Amino acid sequence: MLGNNTPADLVRIAGAATVMAAVVACGGGQSSTASSPVEPGGTGAAAPTGNTALLAAAETVRGTVPDSTVISVESERDNTQWEVQVVTPDGIEHEAEVSADGATVLNSPVAKPEDPKDVAKHRSRLQAAKLDHRAAVDAITKAVDGRITELNLDDRDGGTVVWEADVVDSANALHEVSVDAATGDVVARN
Repeated sequence: MLGNNTPADLVRIAGAATVMAAVVACGGGQSSTASSPVEPGGTGAAAPTGNTALLAAAETVRGTVPDSTVISVESERDNTQWEVQVVTPDGIEHEAEVSADGATVLNSPVAKPEDPKDVAKHRSRLQAAKLDHRAAVDAITKAVDGRITELNLDDRDGGTVVWEADVVDSANALHEVSVDAATGDVVARN
């Protein structure tokens, strides 16, 4: 009984009670449902898995900038949001920030001031790219299975237009993968 215990016994009893309360609160046994990885900025069970949030963020911004093409999607601010860049047919880049789940634009897309060289560069890359961002995600994750944290349309030294990506695999290792934006062939993997 509690009345016959020493102060040291009471401390041990209180400690054991605290541990038991934590076990009950956290569900100390094995779960019958599989846990799923949390997408950048995700909050747990409701967070999308894999590359769902990246693709959703891209589509959300495309939906707010008519006739635009995605050229970049990057996880930002400690994985709490996405920065998405799209280009319109006139070669003008627009940038917006999107929630971690990819569903909500956090700021209106802003057209970036471009000099004629940048406009020409955007148009040239778009013309060379036969794969859109969705096909690029498919090609990249076939090369390295994992969660893409950054995806960019760029050109390599030889002039080949590529989709470059940072991919985090299931062991939390970072891989850099580039695929030819015309063919989907892997041109670099680290």
